[in-house]
Amino acid sequence: MGNRRQRQLFGEVPKVDTDRECTVFCQSLQHASQAVDCVIAMSSKNYAIDEVKVYFRHLCWNFHNLSDAFGRTVLHAAASVGNVELIEWLIDAYGCDPDRVDGESGWSALHRACFFGQLGAVWILLQKGASVDLKDHEGLTPLDILVRDRVPWAKYLPTNPCSLHVWGEDENLSLGLGSTSVASTPKTHPRFPLSSGIQDIVIERFHSAFLTKQATVFVSGHGPGGRLGTGDGKDLMVPEEVPTFRRVNTKIVQVAAGQDHTIFLDSEGNVFTCGSNKYHQLGFSARPEKLLEPQLLNPKAFLLNILESIQGVGAGKYHSALYTERALYTWGLNAGQLGHPKYGERFTVLPRKVSAIDLPSENISSPSISAISCGEGAIAVLTTDGDVYLVHDYNVKKVVSKQKDITKIVVVGGNIDHERLLGESSKCTDLKLLTLSDTGYISLWEGRELLHSRVHFETVIKVADFALPIDGSLHIVSVMGEVYCCYIGRSVSTEMVGWSSKTKSKKHCSRTVTVNNLRRVPHLHRAVAVRCDPRGKRFAALQNSANVGVRSLNKCDLEKSRSSEEFIEMTETAANLSDVHVTCVSPETGDSRQFDLHSVILRARSAYFRKILSTYDLAESYAERIEIRIEADCDRFASLLPMIYGGIMDSAELLPADIEFLQAWELDFGASIERDFATDVRIQCSDGETIGAHRCILAARSEYFRCMFTSDWREACNRELVMPVPSETLRAVLDFMYTDTCPPVKSSLDINFVCDVLAFADHLLLSRLKSICENELFSRLITVQTVCEVFELAKCYQADKLSQVCADFICVNLTAILESQSCEYLSTDSWRGLSAEYRADFRDCHRRIIGGSGHDPSKEHIEAIYKMFRDILVEDDTLIEKAQNQRLALPKVFPTRFSTAHERRFRPL
Repeated sequence: MGNRRQRQLFGEVPKVDTDRECTVFCQSLQHASQAVDCVIAMSSKNYAIDEVKVYFRHLCWNFHNLSDAFGRTVLHAAASVGNVELIEWLIDAYGCDPDRVDGESGWSALHRACFFGQLGAVWILLQKGASVDLKDHEGLTPLDILVRDRVPWAKYLPTNPCSLHVWGEDENLSLGLGSTSVASTPKTHPRFPLSSGIQDIVIERFHSAFLTKQATVFVSGHGPGGRLGTGDGKDLMVPEEVPTFRRVNTKIVQVAAGQDHTIFLDSEGNVFTCGSNKYHQLGFSARPEKLLEPQLLNPKAFLLNILESIQGVGAGKYHSALYTERALYTWGLNAGQLGHPKYGERFTVLPRKVSAIDLPSENISSPSISAISCGEGAIAVLTTDGDVYLVHDYNVKKVVSKQKDITKIVVVGGNIDHERLLGESSKCTDLKLLTLSDTGYISLWEGRELLHSRVHFETVIKVADFALPIDGSLHIVSVMGEVYCCYIGRSVSTEMVGWSSKTKSKKHCSRTVTVNNLRRVPHLHRAVAVRCDPRGKRFAALQNSANVGVRSLNKCDLEKSRSSEEFIEMTETAANLSDVHVTCVSPETGDSRQFDLHSVILRARSAYFRKILSTYDLAESYAERIEIRIEADCDRFASLLPMIYGGIMDSAELLPADIEFLQAWELDFGASIERDFATDVRIQCSDGETIGAHRCILAARSEYFRCMFTSDWREACNRELVMPVPSETLRAVLDFMYTDTCPPVKSSLDINFVCDVLAFADHLLLSRLKSICENELFSRLITVQTVCEVFELAKCYQADKLSQVCADFICVNLTAILESQSCEYLSTDSWRGLSAEYRADFRDCHRRIIGGSGHDPSKEHIEAIYKMFRDILVEDDTLIEKAQNQRLALPKVFPTRFSTAHERRFRPL
């Protein structure tokens, strides 16, 4: 921001009484170096923030606009060292531009904060309006720097659990979102979250097919013609499973789709087709007009060797294809893309082998077909030997030879013989064949001449997957999980490698295609695959779970249960809460012994006591104790009580006489305690509902209730308790107290409910229940949108395991969290702790040190200046308040423009 513009917005900068020959237009490199070095040395020399502010005002009137020999300003230095207070002061009081870049790398303050792992500075700069789309000299944005610093153990693989994210125009309901709305940014498909096991998706113009890891297929879109295979030809606004495969329990492993038909391949190598048969692309000799349900394609009908197993299928608008290890079979409209002679029949009704692609089967190491790709007017074939064949215009060409690093091929476009269409309109598009190598490079062959070019990106991107529609809008997935969209430009010859003296022509010419308008697709940071429809209107991406790379998840064990021990201790800790007084008399010696017991336990664990207690009105037993007299050996009866209360028995240590003694009491160790029978305390919840419980159980499981009921508190004598907690939360806690498990928490998808239970468990000192809630939160419920709020809650309630997992989760998924702006809940202390952990764990952040030029002031010098000019800080406070008031008074659109010509005149060297 220029000085004149600054004065317009912020007023005149207060001057200090100094002898320095310096003005508001000062461009001194020495002053800039001194200011930058002072910021860098703040932590090592223990400068106070107020001392630094006064030193800057004493040093130069234009310190906030100066840049040193590397183009660094004080704001750049403050962002590099993570001084949040200094950053706020520079932007609020002096209007420093957070998007100003340095001269060395083209980095803004946000770039620097990301590079040095200063997460607190990153967040405050974003709040102050720093741009996340600003690119440096290498084309990297600040978020790209965070992506490249991702932990090496976070491997995003298609085999990991994935969720489906879709975007684009869905006017044909093919995405299955239930409406025809336009999604400009990716959003999670409600039918295929992380737990759905989605494996792949095929998108066509009028329908889509979704394949899961459970080998089931779901379809959605327009149903007329039978393309969905549901049997009724009706439209499906949301995905539904194909009923034919569900009835016969068929496991589908691959799906291919044309515009009006669909092909399925099952785990046993059987092929099913359904949909329109207008171009005979279904492969049946009976030539049905359409098939509303998938029908099995008979291999004997096209003379397929029974020893040849079908490996994969493909489909285009006018044709279908399948392949075995050695051969390719095609059928449909013979318009040049099937690989069959031109002067044959117009349609190939049954699958027919392409004679030009018949690989030898001499031995087990012979090359085989590994993949095919079907475009509208061409078919590409990839072999395990690294050869790529292109079936196009009634010819089969070997385009690539012996490139074994190719992992994927895609072909789009191509010429169609319009004479075979008999007047039907078909838009002719340029042929494009793309290959992906295992090193992450994309190669392109295009046009009738099949000119070879290497696709070049403006930034270094290692590609893991890509999708290409006919309009040339290339979507790529990087190995770091980011998704980018760009357009393939015109290829340019860059280097001649050789020259043939005989033919007087080039032997090889290296060509490069530079993509245009490379932009990152938002909200996709862990993608492993991307798909699109042939026209480039609808898109989908498979994205790994955000838990990938969070190593602390594997170190969290559930706290060991102590329910048996706590119930056994009831005979001592909750004796004053007993409602049964048992007098045991020994028949042999006549000795007697008194036991204070609890009817709720005796009824549940012993049929003998259950018969006796059934004769009493236990609902009124809280007023007077029940007296029971039994005849038994006192010591043996005392040893029986831990088994009754704990619900466990070690039969290996019992003698036959002991077993006979136990059988007399008719013990039932697996019986659960009745929660609602004869309760002696009622708890009123915040929503007005009242829930009954037993004092002895509450006191045995919770130290909070033990202190309440065994002390002189008023609640010790009251039958009614009031607790500020919802009834749903209280029921979950009582379930845990009675059964030592908490099904409502384990089955709940409501993160707020689980957090409420955790907070109430901390209040009642139930450490095991806290552990259960922690495990459920970080294993199932934590997301990018909720992790920061849960992190603050974990710190508040001393949930240490949850706090550590959340911290690791935030660091691993920092890019996604910053983009979603879900970190507004984090406090300054939380950011400080996260920055320290991020720099310690992530790549080389802890070794990145910003260097100075040695012009930093001494501690004594800066303290002396502070003592002389400390009154400047009062002027700074006035300046900030004035700037804020003027910002509020300024209109959103300025009526006049201010000249910035002086910035060019005083630009730093």
